[in-house]
Amino acid sequence: MNVEELLDMLEETLEKGTAVPFAAAKRVVDVDRCRDIVDEVRNNLPDELRDSKKIVADREQILKNAQTDADNIIKQAEERARVLVSDKEITKRAHKTAFVKTLWPAALFGAVGLLFAPRFGTI
Repeated sequence: MNVEELLDMLEETLEKGTAVPFAAAKRVVDVDRCRDIVDEVRNNLPDELRDSKKIVADREQILKNAQTDADNIIKQAEERARVLVSDKEITKRAHKTAFVKTLWPAALFGAVGLLFAPRFGTI
């Protein structure tokens, strides 16, 4: 029997129960029969339902692992960004040093030469 048929049987058993005097919503039912039907329902539940219960139970661990992975990815990205910025800063400093040591004196000498050139007639 499938679960729906078993639930129909349980409902039928409850409806056939003897009414309790002065309590319309209460009935005397065969408890053993009701328990047998409930056991059959449990046995007929699909495996996917049991698996989904396990997944729900493991949800916290899954979320914790995902958060740890995300944190690690962010740390790696931040470190890589620091390295790239550091490399860029090193490159900028190297260019600046090269300019100061090689081009700047030449530029200064050229500017000084331009200042004195009209007086001495040379450029």
